[in-house]
Amino acid sequence: MKEDLKKYQTKLVPAIAFVKRYAVIIVIALVVGVFGFLVYRIGNLANAEPNQTAVDDALAKVTRPRIDPNAIKALQDLQSQNVNIQSLFPTDRNNPFQE
Repeated sequence: MKEDLKKYQTKLVPAIAFVKRYAVIIVIALVVGVFGFLVYRIGNLANAEPNQTAVDDALAKVTRPRIDPNAIKALQDLQSQNVNIQSLFPTDRNNPFQE
């Protein structure tokens, strides 16, 4: 068993020395690779179009809002009355954004 470990140790020593020597370059290459993959995937997903069945499914789930007829009548009555609303601020107040 120890002989097997020594066989593997003799093969691993050069690999470990290589990794120690080029550790920074290996890490930078991995980070650049991950970021490159992310940019590629984001580009693909940003340009993806939904198919017609997905659009139909999404539209089927949408509920149409219903407006109460009494609310419509109340709004029309208010519009016909033409109520003048006065603000709580004085009319001679200056606008600092207007030149």
